[in-house]
Amino acid sequence: MTLTLHGRWQTRILLMTLFGLPVTALYTYLTSQTVLPFILLGYALTFGLGWDLLYNYAQSLRWNRDWPPLFAFYSGLWEGSILFLLAQLPMPLQPGDHISILPGIHMGIPFSQFWFHYGLVFGGTFLASLGLLHTLMPRWRYGGGEWM
Repeated sequence: MTLTLHGRWQTRILLMTLFGLPVTALYTYLTSQTVLPFILLGYALTFGLGWDLLYNYAQSLRWNRDWPPLFAFYSGLWEGSILFLLAQLPMPLQPGDHISILPGIHMGIPFSQFWFHYGLVFGGTFLASLGLLHTLMPRWRYGGGEWM
């Protein structure tokens, strides 16, 4: 199946809503955090919608216009790495503060804490995109990933 750009966006929003939000809510409950995981989830979704422009173009260069699951897995690792690095960059105008260039995030998110949360969200959405979407929405794959 070849996802259209709108299909990519719709699928990403659906998966982040159905799996990312509940996993993040459970994560915040178990770790006694309040807002930061939800802010990171919002950034992952927002940046992911932007990355989908690049992925859609890269997919168009492939001879069969397909995007193997291994590419999707690596793209998730890439997205998480970029998000973590951006969260660690300091705001250049506030040298004494520990505020990231991403609004709402304070620098110093522990590496293991970030990757545990991101891994849970990404793992759930990745596995759902490989199996659960095909089961619950059988026509999803024939419509370029579009469900609206």
